[in-house]
Amino acid sequence: DTLLTADASNKENDVVNTSCKPSLESSRLEGLLGTVQQQVELELRNDFNTPTVLLLFSELVGQTVQYMNLLLKEKQQHPLEPVLAVREYVLRLLDMLGCRFAA
Repeated sequence: DTLLTADASNKENDVVNTSCKPSLESSRLEGLLGTVQQQVELELRNDFNTPTVLLLFSELVGQTVQYMNLLLKEKQQHPLEPVLAVREYVLRLLDMLGCRFAA
């Protein structure tokens, strides 16, 4: 499963890197993921508060899309790990809510 691809023959556009140093933006996305994970767990224990969970989910996905746009626009490299971590979490959360997707 590939979320983003880069033309390996064109190093100037090769901004998708899983081994570069964390950036301020990647740290923010990782922090948001941790916060959302904690809040979702609390909300699911609170009478399975699905509307709030979906709101948190929407915020996380929106911020991830913004980060992915940054990956594609900027020349400086940003790590892909936060996007992959969000992807893994979103798939687990959707599975838990009964939304299953073929891999």
